[in-house]
Amino acid sequence: MRGDSVGWLDKLKRKSPKKQKWAQMLNGYTPIFSQFGTNIYASDVVQQAVKCIVDEMKKLNPTHIRYNRNDPVPVSGTIQTLLNDPNPVMTTSEFLEKITWLLLLNFISNFRLSA
Repeated sequence: MRGDSVGWLDKLKRKSPKKQKWAQMLNGYTPIFSQFGTNIYASDVVQQAVKCIVDEMKKLNPTHIRYNRNDPVPVSGTIQTLLNDPNPVMTTSEFLEKITWLLLLNFISNFRLSA
């Protein structure tokens, strides 16, 4: 009986691997994964990572503060007015979204990718 269980385990170990194929996606296309080379903007992974950061940054409520003996004190002035209403076309969250996209994509574009 003990010899049978060992033989059974050996059969599992020797099982031949099946040929794996790519499954079609719901829209009918087959997924293709490749390197994006030196154009980092072509990478959907990079774009999605930046989008996650941007989505969190635009939730912030910026406040202009100054420190008075280690205590933060809000300052009402032109800088706070600019943070509350950056321009007639954008809200504060849209402004934060735009500057975060620009900052991160400019930061990423300064990297030189070498193969």
